[in-house]
Amino acid sequence: MEKKLDLRLIAAAGLLLLLAAGCRAVHTPAHQQELARLYYGGDVAGAARYASAISGEEKDNTSGQALLWHLEAGSVNLDAGNFKESQSCLERAEKLLYLFDGSAPRFHRPGPGTYRGTRSDRILLHLLKGFNYLEENKLEDFLVEIRRLRAEQFRYVLDEADPGIRLYEAKNSGRSGVVPFAMRDLAAGKGEKSLIFWAAQLNDAFLEYSQRRRPRLPLLYNPLAFYLSALAYAFDNDYEEAVIDFRYLLMLDPLNPLYRQDCAALLTALGDGLPEELKGTPKTAAPDDQVVCFIVGRGCPDAWASRKLTYLLPGKVPTDWSFSYPDRRPQKDPGFSVQCGGRTVAAGSHLADLSEIANEEYWQQIFPGMVDRAYKATLAMTAAHTAAKASLATALAMPSSDYKPIVVAAARASVAATSRASVNQLEWRRWITLPRSYSVAHVRLPLPGSSRKMTLAANTDGGSVQTFDLDFAPETNRAVVYLRDIGNGRFVLKKWESME
Repeated sequence: MEKKLDLRLIAAAGLLLLLAAGCRAVHTPAHQQELARLYYGGDVAGAARYASAISGEEKDNTSGQALLWHLEAGSVNLDAGNFKESQSCLERAEKLLYLFDGSAPRFHRPGPGTYRGTRSDRILLHLLKGFNYLEENKLEDFLVEIRRLRAEQFRYVLDEADPGIRLYEAKNSGRSGVVPFAMRDLAAGKGEKSLIFWAAQLNDAFLEYSQRRRPRLPLLYNPLAFYLSALAYAFDNDYEEAVIDFRYLLMLDPLNPLYRQDCAALLTALGDGLPEELKGTPKTAAPDDQVVCFIVGRGCPDAWASRKLTYLLPGKVPTDWSFSYPDRRPQKDPGFSVQCGGRTVAAGSHLADLSEIANEEYWQQIFPGMVDRAYKATLAMTAAHTAAKASLATALAMPSSDYKPIVVAAARASVAATSRASVNQLEWRRWITLPRSYSVAHVRLPLPGSSRKMTLAANTDGGSVQTFDLDFAPETNRAVVYLRDIGNGRFVLKKWESME
């Protein structure tokens, strides 16, 4: 008997080992909170090790949170100076995005619980990969990634976003108080879906968003993508393509002095006359070579806030609805300047607030879809409830028999089970080690033979100024300086020089 028991124990232990081998760690909000604690607490190296370990565990996974952790590991390893590890993690992320976005979806359909990434995720992935190429002194590969970044932006706007958005925005260009395209019926109180919108109690958030929208092009157009693309084309002396990007930028922000100055310089270099709106712009050299591009990333993206409520539509079963929305917390970019030879030669120009762009994406593309799915769930459960009540009526009308109580009990249970719908649309996943906002400046390099020392002066949230002394080699033709502000006076600086 003892021998048989031992064999059973061994078999059970083996089964447990097999089950353990087949189980994969589930990474939760607690893991991301720990990453944020390390990173924004100043332990960038510890955050990199932590994120890399999880990215390694997720490397063979094509669902769940795998993409998120590859992105997190890519950005924190870049900041930690682990460029090869950063590139490896970003390439893992890129392979998953190919599965989600490319021709592969015909063969790979990620489940509803899979993190598929935002548009900003796709754009910033290419920027970070480009930075890693600069570390290898591969300027051309950096420029390729910037072109891919631009292609992602155009693919989004031209292929994925509803084309009606562009037509609607063009029609209402310059008008204030125009309801966003996707929210027209919901906000206007048209149909039962609008009742779900009002039940969500997001009126104030929606009104604030509507008032902050751009008057000519929606925030789905990310100025970061267009500006970096314009600089990259200028670096390649492809001024025509650079001007196309600047025309989009001027539609986004017609009075931005940096856009106006650079666009006018490129048009002048092409020999084209300046349009009326650019006449009087200070004359500057085209931003092509002998230039340093400064990119400053600040802050932490907004997290998700959650709400649970019950809404009741006329003639429908009540619906318990759990959903998430952007926890928007306004932040001001304190700015930066560049000094050379004892004088300020450039001031940082604010480019993009990724939280504002995420907010636009939420109201234009995510929230209307959430309402639609919630509404369909309500209709489906109402139909099931109606059928269940009909079955109960039939059961009650049956002649008395030994099995009638069983049938009636089952029908009553079905009525109770379909008496209310439940919809869970909670979300917590967002690339949190990504900067919230970006600002830029570019400066002409002093001529070889003169001092090429510059000072980057970054204002902090507390009102102080953090300075970084930079010295560029005599043979440097172009350079990129990236400063990541992680808060509380902590900065990570990267400087790349190219002789190309």
